[in-house]
This record gives sequence, C-alpha cells and structure tokens, in this order.
Amino acid sequence: MKALRPVSVDHFKQLANDYLPKFISEYIDTGGGSGLSQQRNLAAFDRYTFVPRSLVEVTPVTTDRTIFGRVYSLPFGISAMGNIGFVRRHADQILAETARDANIPFILSGMANASIEEIARLAPDHLWYQYYMPSDQRVAIDVIGRARDAGVSVLVVTVDFPVTPRGSDRRGVSVTTGLDWTMWRVILSDIVSHPRWTFDFLRGGNAPRLEEWARYLPEGSNSLDVRKYFASIWPLNLCWSDLEWIRREWTGKLVIKGLLHPDDTARAFSIGAEAVTISNHGGNKLDCIPASIDLLAEPKPQLAGDATTIFLDSGIRKGSDILIAMALGAKFCFIGRAALYGLAADGARGARRIIEILSSEIEYTQAMIGVSSSDQLSRDMLLQDGRRLERPQNCRREAG
Repeated sequence: MKALRPVSVDHFKQLANDYLPKFISEYIDTGGGSGLSQQRNLAAFDRYTFVPRSLVEVTPVTTDRTIFGRVYSLPFGISAMGNIGFVRRHADQILAETARDANIPFILSGMANASIEEIARLAPDHLWYQYYMPSDQRVAIDVIGRARDAGVSVLVVTVDFPVTPRGSDRRGVSVTTGLDWTMWRVILSDIVSHPRWTFDFLRGGNAPRLEEWARYLPEGSNSLDVRKYFASIWPLNLCWSDLEWIRREWTGKLVIKGLLHPDDTARAFSIGAEAVTISNHGGNKLDCIPASIDLLAEPKPQLAGDATTIFLDSGIRKGSDILIAMALGAKFCFIGRAALYGLAADGARGARRIIEILSSEIEYTQAMIGVSSSDQLSRDMLLQDGRRLERPQNCRREAG
C-alpha cells in the first residue's frame, strides 16, 4: 500500500471507514445509545476559542510534560481501548510501540487482546494498565500482582461501568461475545464489500482472544470461551470501599478514570488517588450525559493544598483540543478513537502519523496563541461561545 500522508484526524477517519466493515466502524464510532454523548464531546470543543497574545517570544516551542516524575515528549498519551484486535491484528502491540517511540504513555486496556506481560516487554517504560476489577477476589488480587511484577507503575481504575454496557451488541460486535453471527446476512455482505480488511483478518487466523483473561481458563480455550469467562466476572459494581481496597493493594501511582461529578473527584483524591481522569468514556456509556470538556470547564472550589492532577479524555481530534483542555486545568490528555483511525487506515504507519499530526498542531497552535510552553496556558486565554469564562471560586474545601 502506498504511504498515506493525511493531514488531519478527520481525514484518517474517512480512510479508516473505507477500510473497515460497517459493523466495526459503527462499533467504534456510534457510542452509547443514540450516540449523542459522542457527538456532544466533539461539538463541545468547538465552543472554545483562544484569544492570542502577540509580540511575545514563543520560540522554541516546547511540548514536553512531566507526569508522575517522568518527562514525556508530548502532553497526551494513548488511552485504553478494548477489543481492538478486530480493527487490526496486533493492534495493542502496534499502539504500545508507537507510544514508546513517541515517548508518550500507552494505557493497556483490561479488555485487550494482548497480555500485560507481552506489552511490558515491548514498551516497559511507557506502559500504564487499565484495571477492570473482576468479581472473583482471587483473580482481582492476581491481576494487580501481575501488573506490579511486569513493571507497571501506573494503574488506571475505570469506574464508570457498574452494569453491562448496552448498545454495541446490536451493531454486530461485542466485547463479551465477539461477532454476533445472528446478524450473519449483514455481516457477510459487509465483509464481502471490504476485501482488504477481510483478507487481513482471515490471514491472522482465529478471532482474537482477550489474552489478559485466557490464563484463568484451561489451555486451548478459544476466543468465545475467554469472552464468556470475562462476561461472567465483569462488570463489578465498584463502590468506594473497593477503591480503598485497591489503594491498599496497589503501591504505585493510582488514577481513577470515569468520574464526572466534582464531589466524586474530590473523594477520589481523599482516598489517595494521584490523579483523576475526567471522562465520559468517549461517549460509550450513556447518551444523556455532558461532554467531558464541559465538566472540566465548570468553575469549582479548589481542593485543599491544590495537590490535584486532572487528566482528560473523550472527543479529542485536534492538537488545539488538547491545549484547550490544558488551559481549563487538565495536566495531561489521552486520545482513543484518533489513534484507532490511524491504526485502521494504515497500521503502524497510520498510528505514527496521527501522533505526528497532533504534535505538529500543538506546536503551531502554541506559537500562534503566544505561549512557548503549555505551562503558560490558562482559562483567561479562552472564550466559550464568544464570552469570557467564569473564574474558579477562591474558597477551598477539604476533599471528601
């Protein structure tokens, strides 16, 4: 295939949709329910604009960011995405290597088609792990121990799926069942009309397993066996006592992902989380909740001591989106679908190109708005719907 040089994430999305069967592209793109939250995430960023400062020194532009004592080259990483072996074979491995080479973090999904140990060998210094706590206590302890033994330094506990997700199954793909062959007429027609994906998929052999969980079943268990097992132990309706248990078990850095209410954010810090990710799960969980960026923008009292690190994901498609989030208080951002579009369209080259595009957009936007470093960003530089943002309250409150 001739090397692609798309110039935007949206262009890669078009190429990805040309490559992928519709039942997979819709599984990626539609989001929960009617897909309104996913659409809301995208539209929300367009409501924010920068008011540039001129006649200031902006070169050289720096894009590095220090998180948990480690300097990353860019202010974003690649978020956890489950079951992406249906998009490209070895998708987790490709994205991990892409993150390693770009010197950014990669979060391995708890629903990955690769194991913690394999990704730790590929990208030992850039691996974070998304923890979906299983209902089996023995397995819950074992997964934490394996992450620690593999050298994972950051555990990302995702807390926003108290019940089994709905919606994706009707589009023909499910994390817990794989392809839904009750829709075989639609699936077969779609496969025939996308021969490049079909050839790549069939060349890889059997359907990809959720390798993270295969070790808890007898040797030789197939993909469907593993998915059924995973469905039997997840999701677990996590409560605060579960997070307190995880905090005691996990001695590394702890990130709580999927919080939207400010009181929940405050409580997460009070139990010892080092960071919280404001996220509506890319719009995948529910179609009647706000965009993540709007909740980040909400003025709120500062926590005692200001010892808070906020991350953001959901809806990022441009480098300027990342800078908007940071101006609103995010320390770091994560991309999901954007990386997946590049991966689908052109494999490893596409994933690398996505990182290049976002990096270039960040550098250019920083220079054009008058900041040489993202540390200089602030909400005073932004307008929302053409109006100044409300300032955060000056009062403080204790977390909890």
